[in-house]
Amino acid sequence: MYTIKKIEAETTFPVRHCILRSGKPLSSCYFEGDKNEDTLHFGLFEKGKLLGVASFFTQKNIFFQQEKQLQLRGMAILDQYQNKGLGKILLQSCESYLQENKVELIWFNARESAIGFYRSLGYNLEGALFDIPDVGLHVIMHKTI
Repeated sequence: MYTIKKIEAETTFPVRHCILRSGKPLSSCYFEGDKNEDTLHFGLFEKGKLLGVASFFTQKNIFFQQEKQLQLRGMAILDQYQNKGLGKILLQSCESYLQENKVELIWFNARESAIGFYRSLGYNLEGALFDIPDVGLHVIMHKTI
């Protein structure tokens, strides 16, 4: 059975590091705003072991009109647990929590390789692919919740 709970920013770093920042220093896993009071970090655990993380930042995107928007950043599931539905479990649990807390829209910069995953969960594309230096091609995605 999996447990999803709020965690501290630093708790996300080991998962962010090996999945999103491999080969870079651990300090590259710190995102501006990680320590803000309104930033939310969630972890997916199995028997006390952290398997996945997702962080939500209060950040408006000019493409969207909704007043209460959050940006998803640093979503990652450990390699050996990918393709088992855990990303879906984590994200849907986060969406439920955010919806209960009156968030209207989630948006993020999705890696090109993750577009299919997010589309399968009802997220839509906005605009064209763009490059984030040292990370790769991304596209903005969003979902009204």
